[in-house]
Amino acid sequence: PLSPFQVASKSVRVAEGVPPGSSRQQPEPEPELSTREAVEVCTRDDTEPAPSAPMAQLEQLVRTIDRPAAEELAKWLSARVAMPVIPVKLKSLQLIEKLLKVSSPALYGPVEEKCALVVKQATAFRQVDPEHGDKPAQLIRQAAVQLLKLIDLLHQAANQASQKVLPATVRELP
Repeated sequence: PLSPFQVASKSVRVAEGVPPGSSRQQPEPEPELSTREAVEVCTRDDTEPAPSAPMAQLEQLVRTIDRPAAEELAKWLSARVAMPVIPVKLKSLQLIEKLLKVSSPALYGPVEEKCALVVKQATAFRQVDPEHGDKPAQLIRQAAVQLLKLIDLLHQAANQASQKVLPATVRELP
């Protein structure tokens, strides 16, 4: 037999968050955003972290992304990094790094082609924040340098992989 305390705590747990007279329903899943909308939501002009649902949607997308979709995504990410708005620029750099770390190799080339220039420009970002001084610009510069290193590392890895394949496919003629 349960003690009165155990019975009371069980009934509270069951009733928690359920208005009297209603039944417990599963919350409706959030509608899936377009890729562009997910990028915009994850790189909003605010100090809040990116919402988990759009972030998970983007991470899932890049695991199996094809070249045309990767080029579109890289174009949108590049445009976000190019914006002069401090939170958008910082979040965009961080988002690119996160996505590259979980993506298929199909994203590497388009990010290098479409984002490397704006990321390199971000390494010299000097805009002073009225409230936080140079600290946000310093974070942007650090994130940009780190991202450039990752882009370069992925580029080198891709080149080494293609060079290893090449000798096996080339045969000298007699």
